[in-house]
Amino acid sequence: MFEEICSIYRDAKDALGRYVDMETGECITQMSIREFCLTDRWKPYVEKLRAMRQQYGSKAKKMPEYIETKKMLPGATLSGLFATYEDDSLTHPGQRVMVSRRESHLQQHTGWLAIDIDLQDNEGIADFENIRRVLAFRPEVALLMRSCSGTGLFGLVRLAYPEHHKEQFKALLHEYAAMGIMLDGSCGNIGRVRFASWDDSAHIYINERVIPYTKLPDNVPTPMPVMNYANTYFSGSHPTGVGYGGNYPHSGQGTYRRDTPEIIYRKALRLVEKIEAQGIDICAGKDANSGYLGWVKCGMSLYHVDRTAGYDLWRRVSRFRPADSTCGHNEMDFRKRWNQFANYNKISEATFFDYCKRSGIFLTREDWKEIYQNT
Repeated sequence: MFEEICSIYRDAKDALGRYVDMETGECITQMSIREFCLTDRWKPYVEKLRAMRQQYGSKAKKMPEYIETKKMLPGATLSGLFATYEDDSLTHPGQRVMVSRRESHLQQHTGWLAIDIDLQDNEGIADFENIRRVLAFRPEVALLMRSCSGTGLFGLVRLAYPEHHKEQFKALLHEYAAMGIMLDGSCGNIGRVRFASWDDSAHIYINERVIPYTKLPDNVPTPMPVMNYANTYFSGSHPTGVGYGGNYPHSGQGTYRRDTPEIIYRKALRLVEKIEAQGIDICAGKDANSGYLGWVKCGMSLYHVDRTAGYDLWRRVSRFRPADSTCGHNEMDFRKRWNQFANYNKISEATFFDYCKRSGIFLTREDWKEIYQNT
């Protein structure tokens, strides 16, 4: 994971790839994303920057020592590897360097979108760490770590359609804004330079089961083939049971009370996929059954859908809770409540289907065919 090669630059204004390691004298023009993001190579410089930022606040950015230290950190275009050419003006003749960061010179997209989240753009969220907890539940987020100053976050999002980089970023920008998380708008530029950083294991997040982000603006046709969430995310881990052999319904959520546990699970899974595709918080609302109570009831209901696989469905549904909500983002909250659900039998699987229905999430005729065809 993260073995894709990206281009390396001296700073955000460098268009030719002239970064030279001050200690080794090596001219570095490209590097794997893993080496750039996940090694201790930049640790001494990052620790010094964060210490100065903590001591002097925002004034540190204008201090000569801070500026000189930051120059030790290269930048990278984490979304792409750009074309190279021979440049004899370098101190190391024969080195190949980037000709520019224009999209016309893009040699290969890495499949990743780098996102930046600055504290100053998200002042409405009281607990900035809560943003990190929310994003850790997003299936498309593969990496989260602090910026070199320690005052922001950056992450890597896997794109399903790299050829639509800007369009997918626009969709992601709007979706995250709806959750109360504001992304840096310049991240839509493939040639944008991201400064190197470093983090310890307590602050870094890696998701090895990342699911490519599939959303596009409404005016952009979806490329083929379309991502299959069920095969990628769940990987067939739910056991197959004996199916219901009757005719499938033509509308609504179905007569789940007459279905086998396997069919009920398939319906719930398909609805969760639709929730993810639309980015809807089905627990939202102002009535007594919304918000925190709605979140708990959805959990109880999915517990009765499947006491093992239902936990994962509950976590997936909870990703769309607002960033400043008091539920749906902490792993310990999930585990604590899940273990208690066995003591409650007044909530059935029907509750989850009802929450989907009131949120406008329905199964189509094609969904029914696929759900029942292998029974």
